[in-house]
Amino acid sequence: MTETNIIFVKKVFDVVNINLRAKPEWYFSIHPLRHVPSVQKGDFKAYKSLVVAEYLEEKFTVPRLEAETPEQKAAAEESKVVGEVSR
Repeated sequence: MTETNIIFVKKVFDVVNINLRAKPEWYFSIHPLRHVPSVQKGDFKAYKSLVVAEYLEEKFTVPRLEAETPEQKAAAEESKVVGEVSR
């Protein structure tokens, strides 16, 4: 696995911390079950962890966190399996 640096070119979003034990009412408008994480940009909303991660990856990171080519993706998946077997 290679090391990746995340570079944000400019501030494109605001981080809003919420009390996880007493989530505010307005959060229900972003996530129907009030789970975290979630992201909202304009009218776009995402709240499933994988969807949020993929959205942020596609929209804001350079270089990419995920493999780009089918070969890189396959190699990454193979390394996951080898790591699980060797435990």
